Amino acid sequence: MRSILLSSLALSAAMSSASALACDTVVTSANPHIAAPGKYCLAGNLGVPIVITGEDIEFDCRGRTLANPDPNLNGAAAITVDSWSRVTVRNCRIEGYSLGIHLRTRSGDQLLNNTVVRPHDAGIVIFGDSLPDGVGARVIGNRVIDYGNPNISPWREAIQITMAPRTVVTNNVIAGYIGGGLLVDRSADVQATGNQFLDFPDNTQRIIELRESPRARLVHNSIMLRTRSSVRGLMGGSGATCIENVAINTAPSGFSECAVARYNVEEPAPFLP
Repeated sequence: MRSILLSSLALSAAMSSASALACDTVVTSANPHIAAPGKYCLAGNLGVPIVITGEDIEFDCRGRTLANPDPNLNGAAAITVDSWSRVTVRNCRIEGYSLGIHLRTRSGDQLLNNTVVRPHDAGIVIFGDSLPDGVGARVIGNRVIDYGNPNISPWREAIQITMAPRTVVTNNVIAGYIGGGLLVDRSADVQATGNQFLDFPDNTQRIIELRESPRARLVHNSIMLRTRSSVRGLMGGSGATCIENVAINTAPSGFSECAVARYNVEEPAPFLP
């Protein structure tokens, strides 16, 4: 009886997994515009940008790459989402576009486990058109990698959030990025937890910036500059809650200026020998 039960559980788990990976429509270069609800995926790499408009849509690249064939394609995003609600983009690798993912969010949208390599302007841009009682966007487990980027604009952030309250930014990694790591602009109640901002050069101005974004929570984030410098780890944190963040090679880190600041780790300024 026990073996039958275990076999049934295994079969049920396999069926659930298959259901989670199900794909209604394979997106190709001939049909890069997604508008109807459903599950969409890639079966191979693509050299054209994807546009998603609508609600209840899941787009899964399944680890395939969206590569820009034209490095002079200014202003283009690899994936543009004009969400009506509940759009998910996951498992995409993006190379060489001005923007990696541009999301106009409304309620319940998610960007999960995507990688953006060498964007010209920004890795992930979120602009809010949020319902008053809507669910904030979730940006989880993504990576923005900038090493070897020959084409960069002077003002850029790896992740930009504008007028998108209640956005959750969790367990993302930004590495080797020339520019800011996270910009939160006019977005109340944003939560940034467990993100890693690694190996930033000393010619940037700040790693995290909060602009007119009350009640932000910054918890368990790690900041590391490549060399010791006067670059600020956090700007605009006077209304934020900052707990157990780590800042290496910044002076000052900025976490001490938060409205609530507990157990943050930083080197004193001036730096100790």
